[in-house]
Amino acid sequence: MHTATAAGLLLLLAALPGCGECRALPAQTAPPAAGAADAAATGWLAVGRGPSGVALADLDGDGDLDLAVANETGGDVAVLLGDGRGGFRPAPGSPFPAGANPTQLAVGDLDRDGRLDLAIANHDTTYLSVLLGRGGGAFAPAPGSPVQVPSRPHPHTVAAADLDGDGDLDLATDSWEEDRLLLLANDGRGRFPGPAIGLPVGDHPYANALAADVDGDGRTDLLAPNLREGSVSVLLAGGAGRFAPAPGSPYAAGPSPFWVACGDVTGDRRPDLVVANYGGGLADRSDDGLYVLPGRGTDGFGAAVRLPACWGPTRVELADLDGDGTLDAALACLGDHQVRFFRGGPSGLAPAAWPAVPVGGGPGGIALGDIDGDGRADLVASDGPGGRVLVRRSPATRR
Repeated sequence: MHTATAAGLLLLLAALPGCGECRALPAQTAPPAAGAADAAATGWLAVGRGPSGVALADLDGDGDLDLAVANETGGDVAVLLGDGRGGFRPAPGSPFPAGANPTQLAVGDLDRDGRLDLAIANHDTTYLSVLLGRGGGAFAPAPGSPVQVPSRPHPHTVAAADLDGDGDLDLATDSWEEDRLLLLANDGRGRFPGPAIGLPVGDHPYANALAADVDGDGRTDLLAPNLREGSVSVLLAGGAGRFAPAPGSPYAAGPSPFWVACGDVTGDRRPDLVVANYGGGLADRSDDGLYVLPGRGTDGFGAAVRLPACWGPTRVELADLDGDGTLDAALACLGDHQVRFFRGGPSGLAPAAWPAVPVGGGPGGIALGDIDGDGRADLVASDGPGGRVLVRRSPATRR
């Protein structure tokens, strides 16, 4: 079992967005001029200082996917409205203040007014920020925001889902020094008065907390990659905010699980786990890899299968990239300064023939969604050093 040393962990953190100690990788291409924007479905969009987490969702209610970007250095969130053809323009009033060091985003209707809101993890702080949608792509701080959380040492991630079964979207974040996730219940108005509920997981749940229904019972479960333990914890919802480890949890998932995604990549209608392993920093690639744990329904997950990955795999997201009805994967490769793709099928994921997508100084956050209405998911990736995001049509799109 891999155990990260303190020195090794600092190396691991050195190039990551969302780390106050970070030394950003040098950009390989020049950033765009201030205020520049490419309205095409393939191009760069200037978004602010130090973009990190990205999310695609219909933020203005017009039926088209829009883009939200957490600018860690700038302390704000940029919102760009999609036109349904792959083009984007800044929302009126964007960017919106979002506290210190905003890194990751979660999207959902937190106050039940029919408009999507944003929950934001603020790195190196004691809080999460909540921005309520006001229509037209505008956002304003929620009453009670920022939301204080007893995260140790500070929050890195945030997920939004109904975790207690009352119909309101709650929040989950990490407290990796205590080896647990924190659940914050929503009062139904987009406020999270606490106290936070601690949920034990494995050793060092660092990069992301994921909310998904893994056992098909209609309740939202929680997952966490345990960086120092070589495993993924799966907590099954029991109702009213109660969670218990799934049978067999935690599941072995490679030496250094960093990021976990959940979805059916085989087409058997059972969710699988896809886990990016990034363990030794950019100077040590020995733990880098991509692992797939095949879903077994109510019997949990099978043994992890390792796939050839890349240098510095820090994020993985799932979506149907080629329109065949099966989920595929996009893998952010920080060391290679690119995003690579894996195609789903009956045997699971396999490296796709689609070309990798270069991303300037290295992809920080990535998101997948159909921005142009062709039935295939497209890619958005942030380039922190360049102050921009890349918008790229599905890699399966014929040109």
